[in-house]
Amino acid sequence: MAVNILNGAARTRFEAQLPSILRAQRWFGGKARHITSAQIIDRMVIPLDEMQTVLLLIDVGYRDTGRETYVLAIAAAVGQAARRIVEDMPRAVLAALPAADAHGHEEGILYDAMWHPDVVHRLLRFIGDGSQLSGERGILRASPTTAYASIAGASQQFPPRVLQTQQSNTSVAFGEQALLKLYRRVQAGINPDWEIGRYLTSHAFAHSPAVGGAIEYVSSGETTTVALLQAFVPNQGDAWEAMLKASEGYLARVPQAAHVDSDAGSKCSLWELAKTELSEAGRHLIGPALDSAACLGRRTAALHLTLGQECSDPAFTSEAVTPAYLEARHASMRQLWKQVVWLLQQRSVTGICEQAAADPLAQESSVLAVFQSLLEVNQGGRRIRCHGDFHLGQVLWTGDDYVVTDFEGEPARPIHERRLKHSPLYDVAGMLRSFEYAASSALAHQPKDRRQALGPWMSYWSRWVRAQFLSAYLAAVRHAPFWPGSSRDAARLLTVYELEKAVYELGYELNNRPEWAAIPLKGIREIVHMSGVRAAA
Repeated sequence: MAVNILNGAARTRFEAQLPSILRAQRWFGGKARHITSAQIIDRMVIPLDEMQTVLLLIDVGYRDTGRETYVLAIAAAVGQAARRIVEDMPRAVLAALPAADAHGHEEGILYDAMWHPDVVHRLLRFIGDGSQLSGERGILRASPTTAYASIAGASQQFPPRVLQTQQSNTSVAFGEQALLKLYRRVQAGINPDWEIGRYLTSHAFAHSPAVGGAIEYVSSGETTTVALLQAFVPNQGDAWEAMLKASEGYLARVPQAAHVDSDAGSKCSLWELAKTELSEAGRHLIGPALDSAACLGRRTAALHLTLGQECSDPAFTSEAVTPAYLEARHASMRQLWKQVVWLLQQRSVTGICEQAAADPLAQESSVLAVFQSLLEVNQGGRRIRCHGDFHLGQVLWTGDDYVVTDFEGEPARPIHERRLKHSPLYDVAGMLRSFEYAASSALAHQPKDRRQALGPWMSYWSRWVRAQFLSAYLAAVRHAPFWPGSSRDAARLLTVYELEKAVYELGYELNNRPEWAAIPLKGIREIVHMSGVRAAA
């Protein structure tokens, strides 16, 4: 007999436990904040023969007056079934289910239903049928794409598995056929992952997973993306892992690099370096990372060329880089810098970095001068939809090619900001910064007594790998309609976007990994130095 859950007093008891339940979840983003309230704002019953499952939207309030909405899919189990889940899937357990809530059954548990095969298979069919469920305040509706059949057709044959990677969502794989992603922290508005994924699928873009459909919640005229179905991409890990492995091989070859000048190219800007030929000895030393970076540059270009196609959909129609856009972005960058300086002043960063950490305002005039140079752009090209959070961790390595994933944008930003159009150099800057992070991470894994000697060599690796990526990208997009009409303006946009990204990274590291703050601080200094922009005296 199915157990009815979260009705009446059981719902009240469950809401009282929600703060502790949420804090225990890997995907919960508010662990560092003080929760003042957690309430169910809607409840939808997912029909299944043997068990009751409910999909909940939960409003979480914080002491800093902020609010967030989270999604939970919950099922109940009693007796032997409960004991089996506790033994086999301990991470799925959310709370105890008192006998009173089990309506005469023995005591059991409430658990995350995304771990139950019947539930995720039901959600898969729900999307394919284009079904709709009514909740207390809104409706849950599903929308399949034309790719649904090819993605989900054979999925019922495979036992689903919850992916164990650390992430802000929950993804369930059906063999190597399909991937069902449940978004955990949601906002009103169409999620770019669904919007861009559907667009790329309709344009047969070969270098991102095809999207098979989505589940959305609709209430009071607002639509919120709850889940996404896409093709599973068999892979050997992401590009981050691949680059770290490549850097390890490189460092092993460094002792034999007698004929290579580790300072080569250090006086050139990255833009200049992308047009410079690396020596044969240098290519041999760096090895496969160069070809990988070039391939990734071409795939990035292919993505932007597809997103930049002219179309009738206003969400994807390109727009000019206007003075109004530049002014708005400049104001946003100045505000970001102000917030990060405040964080630097609030955090104790002694020992993390050098003078820049001890004196957070030392770089301020130079940083603001680079941001100010954005207003001097005259031929900035056109703005298009971009990935929005483009880095090595968002790209899968299949063994012979790259596949771009996760078009959500930066989850901490509001949906409307994540849907903004930018110069494609916005994405390029993010990837260039990610290469720099990979180099710094590789160096950090070396013995402490070797890091100083290897530092210039990892800078050499980063410099030329980034230049190879940029060179391949530029070769593919230089005649695109969205490309800036002036190389000078293109270089300026890239510099400003890179600096913005490094400042954003600094804020992130100060909040989450203070010991990593040295990486963006170093990046800020180097970007400012190589920009050629000088602060007013």
